[in-house]
Amino acid sequence: MTRPIETQNPRADDYWQDIDLKVVCRLTGFSRAEFLEKAGMSEQDFLTGDHKQINRSLWETAEKLTGLPYIGLEILHELNLGDYRDLGLATITAKDLRAAIQDLVTLSGLFTESWHFRFVDHSQHPAVIIEEQESPFRFTHHSMDSTVAVGIFLARTLLGKSGYDIYRANFKHSGFGAEAQYEARLACACRFDQPHYSVEFSAESLCHPMPLCNPQLHEHLVTQLQPHVRQDDLREKIRVAIHGLIKQRVWPNRQRVASVVHLGERTLLRELKKKETTFREIQEHVLEKEARRLLMAGYCADKVAEHLCYSSSSPLARMIRKRTGKTLSDLRTSLADH
Repeated sequence: MTRPIETQNPRADDYWQDIDLKVVCRLTGFSRAEFLEKAGMSEQDFLTGDHKQINRSLWETAEKLTGLPYIGLEILHELNLGDYRDLGLATITAKDLRAAIQDLVTLSGLFTESWHFRFVDHSQHPAVIIEEQESPFRFTHHSMDSTVAVGIFLARTLLGKSGYDIYRANFKHSGFGAEAQYEARLACACRFDQPHYSVEFSAESLCHPMPLCNPQLHEHLVTQLQPHVRQDDLREKIRVAIHGLIKQRVWPNRQRVASVVHLGERTLLRELKKKETTFREIQEHVLEKEARRLLMAGYCADKVAEHLCYSSSSPLARMIRKRTGKTLSDLRTSLADH
């Protein structure tokens, strides 16, 4: 693994993007450089592009090369329990399975920014429901499959196997005639064409005590982890606020974004400084990704600038040149080539 959970950078999903690339390279037998070429992207595109666009390109290319509908489940071969050490200590010291699952859902911001998890505990088979965060782009079913697989991995390895196991995995898509392969790889029952992607547990198991139940240690560990989740959430709130202001045709400056996220401007900058990042870095990252998307959609430079609330294409071009080393024309050409 390239980055442990506890030291992730501001793009938490870079961690999963690297794993996805390892999975598809192993499945297809190509090197990293060879597969990126097959997927029509450069190393720079992979490192700086929109996460969902990159993710879609990786999985769609792998499916074309392998012809397999269940390749997302192969992520199980790349997971390492050591990368979840701190999270694991927190869950195994919880009071019972119910509390441990709630911890996993609450602390999910430690390991992803693209997914939303919620625990539904009012049926015979309580479930963790997995949903995408709002975005202009959608994940492929391979990404959804891999997230379900990761959820099962976390549940089995972090919560222990003493007296219970996963009851069932649910998928919104069809079984593609590969139902047996899904069940064999996940080692549990699977249902398809369901309302949600989810992982179900048996209601009777929720009161099962965790192996190292220790209320004092558990509280301490969760307290230590929660600040990292809150800071990741702040960055996501800033990104959402910037997208929202752009849609309203309002320039997303610090004062306006701070107001949207209900913080004072100085408080916002102070919290970002703690994470060794800046408002400008987040702002320009969002604007660059949107500029790439619009250029790929055929917008001219002036229209891209107008859409992103720049006064003209000149400041947009300066920002793109600073971040990519390319002119707008060069960037458009490179995107078209891919």
